[in-house]
Amino acid sequence: MNNTIDRLNVILITLDSVRADHLSLFGYEEPTTPGLEKICRNYVCLHTIAIANAPYTKAAFKSIMTGLLPFTNGAYHSVNGLPKISVIFKKLNYRTMAIANNDVLSKYFGYSEGFDFFITVPNHKDRLFNHLISSKILEMNSKAIRVLLYKAPKTLKAIGSSLVSRGYQVNPSIPSEVLVSIALKFIKMSEKPFFIWLHFMETHYPYMFYNCFFEELYGEKPNKYRYFSHWISIIDKLHYDKDINDDELNYIKMFYNSAIRTVDHSISKLISALEAMGVLHKTMIIITSDHGEEFLEHGAFGHVGRQFVTHMYEELLRVPLIIINFSENVMGKDLLRKVVSVEWLQIDLLPTLCGIMNVSKPRNVDGIDIFSTIMKGTNIDMLRNHRVMISEASLMNYGRGFKYIDVNEQVIISVRKYPWKLIKYDLFKEELYNIEDDPYERNNLIRSSSSDDVVEDLRKIAIKRLRRIRREFLRSKIVSKLKFKQS
Repeated sequence: MNNTIDRLNVILITLDSVRADHLSLFGYEEPTTPGLEKICRNYVCLHTIAIANAPYTKAAFKSIMTGLLPFTNGAYHSVNGLPKISVIFKKLNYRTMAIANNDVLSKYFGYSEGFDFFITVPNHKDRLFNHLISSKILEMNSKAIRVLLYKAPKTLKAIGSSLVSRGYQVNPSIPSEVLVSIALKFIKMSEKPFFIWLHFMETHYPYMFYNCFFEELYGEKPNKYRYFSHWISIIDKLHYDKDINDDELNYIKMFYNSAIRTVDHSISKLISALEAMGVLHKTMIIITSDHGEEFLEHGAFGHVGRQFVTHMYEELLRVPLIIINFSENVMGKDLLRKVVSVEWLQIDLLPTLCGIMNVSKPRNVDGIDIFSTIMKGTNIDMLRNHRVMISEASLMNYGRGFKYIDVNEQVIISVRKYPWKLIKYDLFKEELYNIEDDPYERNNLIRSSSSDDVVEDLRKIAIKRLRRIRREFLRSKIVSKLKFKQS
């Protein structure tokens, strides 16, 4: 193994709910990422689109960390015992640290494996609330409670929201600047090469940001009442399918963009500090997101679909992937020119990192080593036009952060084979889009006679995948029963 690569430090930064088309680095009209733009001008940097393998956190992070599709090898409730990026670095004798910063990415679900230091944010309050709402005690009154909440005046809701939102309580997480500060202290204590994973949560609704960045983007101070009322609008939309008007939606996007600008600032501070510490030149930073965010493009807000029926549209699946090559040994300009137009999947991150570190990737991963594949001479157009790209998740996603995946789970699956994309809602319905001619997925071609052959081809792939998922569900159920009897 190359000694220079041996000493390569790696920092993985994951941004919650960031869609690629809201980053000015990718052409967005508002300057949401000036820090990343400057960094990419000054260093060898790949910034491209990755396709999320799932449209919400729990399912997507299994793919990011293990190189497996969400339903491969035991579904995505837990990643306990699965090969993970963190375990690979630990075996290479790296010092490892993570601030997972989201209660669905906790030790309980296996995300702490391979880390010397692991920090997450417990959220027992929400779990208690969900338990009460679903309990038999409130079952008879839950409809009445929902009606009362729905009809409550927005002013009253906003006051209540302001009381519970203090101290990040509506979005329990550690601010990105604090994450950066903790990471830098860890780096100062590390005599070995290090692997660090930081998960930034400002960009998850209800969106947290510094007022100065809102003013920088929009030339005015954020309206405090509007901030609290936008959170209520989101709740009303998610739980009661209440309409969000254009004025409210515009403000929600302004808050979202300000949150992106806030995390961009934190990333810039991290990189400046690493440069001052003299470790930047032997460090690689990878920045990506678990999934995107929907702003009513298909009738839903956020990433839970309409009335908690999972969506698989492009605004949820197209996420940024940024690899910054400070080490000058990972990604030369020749390789950069070749891979810049390649669409990645999240499952490609683990095998590609294995290739960079010159270690064998785990057996049976679903992703591919993009760098090695291109360096071996694979035609980029062929890779784009012939690769089958799958995204999948539970069809109904209410409470999917904590609920077990049931053996009879209904599944939504997206199968893309450029330029076509089939969305199959288990046995219920299908949608077909030509994402080259119709990137916003407005024209469902499923009933078009001219697309019959395309539909049949993609449907066979989807059905084959669904059958494999069912077999793995059944096998996991049998294994669970055997373990229960043995105990």
